[in-house]
Amino acid sequence: MCKRDREYTDAELSAENAQYRFANLCRAAQEEGRRLARVEMASNMLKAGMSVDLIKSITHLTDAEIAAL
Repeated sequence: MCKRDREYTDAELSAENAQYRFANLCRAAQEEGRRLARVEMASNMLKAGMSVDLIKSITHLTDAEIAAL
C-alpha cells in the first residue's frame, strides 16, 4: 500500500466533516423535538389539573420549566 492510499484528501476530509456536522444537527433537532413534545404534554397536564410532582415524574422537566408554562 502506498502512502497516498492512506492519506485523505482535503475534499474527503471536508465531506466527512460535513457528514459529521449534519448528523449532529439532526440529533440536536430530534432532541429539541422531544423536549418540545414534553413541554406541550406538561402544559396539557397542568390544564387538566395534574400535580407538578406527577408532571415532573412523567415528563422529566424541571420545576423551572414547568413554572414557565
